[in-house]
Amino acid sequence: MLCLVLLLTPRGWARVGAQNGPEPALPRAASTTERPRLLLTQNALQSILIPRATAGAATWEALLRYVESDGPEQDQVTYPEQVTRALAVAYWVTGDADYAQRGRDSLLQNFVAVQSHPALASDAPWDSRLAQQIAGLAVGFDWLIPTLPEGDRQPIIGLLARAMTLLNDPARAADGAYVAMPDGTYRFASYDHVALEMLWAITATAIALWGEHSSASEWLDYARLLFTNWLLPTLDSQPGGAWAEGIGYGAQAHWASIQTLAAWWTAFGENYLDNTDWWADRLAYTLFASQPGIQRLAGQPQGLPGLSYPTIIGDTARTSETALLARAQDLLLAALIPGAPAAAWQNWLWNQTEDAALQGWMAVEEFLWRDPGATGSPPDRLLWITPETGHMFLRSAWADASGNLDRNATWLSFNAGDRYALRQFYDQGNLTLWRAGADLLTRSGVYSGLGSDHDANYHARTVAANTLLVCDISETFDNIRPNTERNAWLNDCGQRAIDARGGRGINPFFRAESAATYETSDILRYAEEGRLNYLRADLTAAYNSPGHTSPINRPKVQEVLREWVFIRPSSLVIYDRVRTTQPEFVPFALLHLDAPPTPLGESWWRVLGGESQLFLAGVAPQNTLEVIEGYQVAGETLPPRYNATESRDHGAYRVQFTPRQPTTSTEHFFLTLLVADTATALLPPRWTWVQGQGMVGVAWGAWQVMFDDDPGNLSQASLQVQPGVNQLLLTGLVPSGSYRVSLADGTQTDLVADSAGTLYIFNEQAGLVSLVTR
Repeated sequence: MLCLVLLLTPRGWARVGAQNGPEPALPRAASTTERPRLLLTQNALQSILIPRATAGAATWEALLRYVESDGPEQDQVTYPEQVTRALAVAYWVTGDADYAQRGRDSLLQNFVAVQSHPALASDAPWDSRLAQQIAGLAVGFDWLIPTLPEGDRQPIIGLLARAMTLLNDPARAADGAYVAMPDGTYRFASYDHVALEMLWAITATAIALWGEHSSASEWLDYARLLFTNWLLPTLDSQPGGAWAEGIGYGAQAHWASIQTLAAWWTAFGENYLDNTDWWADRLAYTLFASQPGIQRLAGQPQGLPGLSYPTIIGDTARTSETALLARAQDLLLAALIPGAPAAAWQNWLWNQTEDAALQGWMAVEEFLWRDPGATGSPPDRLLWITPETGHMFLRSAWADASGNLDRNATWLSFNAGDRYALRQFYDQGNLTLWRAGADLLTRSGVYSGLGSDHDANYHARTVAANTLLVCDISETFDNIRPNTERNAWLNDCGQRAIDARGGRGINPFFRAESAATYETSDILRYAEEGRLNYLRADLTAAYNSPGHTSPINRPKVQEVLREWVFIRPSSLVIYDRVRTTQPEFVPFALLHLDAPPTPLGESWWRVLGGESQLFLAGVAPQNTLEVIEGYQVAGETLPPRYNATESRDHGAYRVQFTPRQPTTSTEHFFLTLLVADTATALLPPRWTWVQGQGMVGVAWGAWQVMFDDDPGNLSQASLQVQPGVNQLLLTGLVPSGSYRVSLADGTQTDLVADSAGTLYIFNEQAGLVSLVTR
């Protein structure tokens, strides 16, 4: 009996069925009894894959190199699912029975891995890896069933049936798929990657055993219920293709979810593509989230673009193999919706090299899903921003002068949104900056595993982010993250603990029941004009504040606003305003670097990173600058546990800006200027702090950027344009407001602010500029 009781359709949500919208481009199975039918079909083989191989596509050559080597045998223990897929596809394309036999060997290796897992060999809980192996066993069974003797079929069918019983028992679930509630019930945790991997395992097994097991129909109904009534609303609650767990776990989650989407289509013709815009947006999201460089991954070629994903938003290791899953999910999505604008953008990226980007055990995915004849063009925009989650990715350029990917581009990330998932960092307002292969402004810490002391007290906390701290020495952070090492939580002066479940939103329906709890930040304004990007975010609710206070604690801030201006190619101005509830609550602004910064005279500090350097300055005279080395919180140093892909510290140098007179006021602000450039570049022009009437800002070289000194919209202001400045940006104005502007040469003009309340003025003369609303 399946556990449906806790997954009934919540009141207020109508079941979404398969729609008659644009059909996925993947060929369907001719009938529900055809083999294979899970993702791969005879129609696909005859119309796409065999001709692709016959034409000698580079993706086929990469797969052939792998299956003709001893690589599959070496990889069987670690990657049995991918090895089986590779050999099975080689068999169907060539008809060579040797590939089928080797594929059966790998399938049996997968069988043993599932059978011997503690969850099936004892009463231990199942985990993410088991869900992946079950799905792999189901796909391998479907793809190789015509070659399997009856003596092999029945044990696999029996084991998969046992696995279905296990996966549908919430009490046996790994932490993540379900959340136990105080009343003894369970909630399906659709914001967690483990739940999506479970859904793929159930769907793949039900489709694989359709016609082979009497319960397959019941399993299919259950899988459809989870997909339509839980997964689709989960995606819609994170529009723009975002995933709150972060980029790494997002790749895991959606390699599973997109295979689930495709499987419903190829096996039964059920089309869920047009139930949400999220699928098409995901193609754009992963493209913009990738840095212009590459990741150096074991078993993969060097120098291929678009596999560099930073550790931001959620807790996964840097240079993780999840980057390969991100590429695989993009390939499959583009195969499903080749007409989507982002599919053309992705094709342009993939066409940067003639070779296949995925090699070895992953080569089969590129052969299956990448159309070698597809052409593309670089994106027609430089910014991708997602509502609700508040993720933003921006770069200085996509292409260089020759039209190829500009690997020396500057890439910027920012996040200011709401709370959804356990794996999400407490880092609203975090900024990172990357240029030419180097993290210049990075998120600090090393992935040491959920439950580690380094994770619970540093890596996942606000102190490790490039954002703001506000210190209330009596504040508590108990259970903000699991800490199995010592069951202690330090006061990092950061963003508030959400709840005793580690801040899980669980699913859209549970989250909606306590919406204020999970409200943390909002992007209020953003604009793009020429070389400029401007953004304002309200971070107040991320901290203990009126209306958003964790148990036992008290409000420490009335308002926290972060604004920034990015001037391409690589200048960034950050303006922060913090209004505390008491003078003794002291704010700090943080930047994290991979190398120690060195002072250059009275104006700049510099840090080197690869072929780049970052110049930084604390402009506001009210604040001091201090450099702190090591992962320090509340007087303790929290060393990491290094993982398989990270053997060094990241962001081990913290630049901390502190008010010179911290306890004399409840109102504070920070103004920071950063300029990224080549490692051999000369020092930027000296900057000047500008204090106007109603505005403050900074001038350097040809640029002057001004911010309002009150979070309300400015009705009037005046300022001195500094010598040498010919480009002036004013922010904090009334959105779409009309202003009479008096320039330094005595002329007056009427100008209208944009929808974000900014005005860009090209003014070649230094002197007094004033403005007043009309």
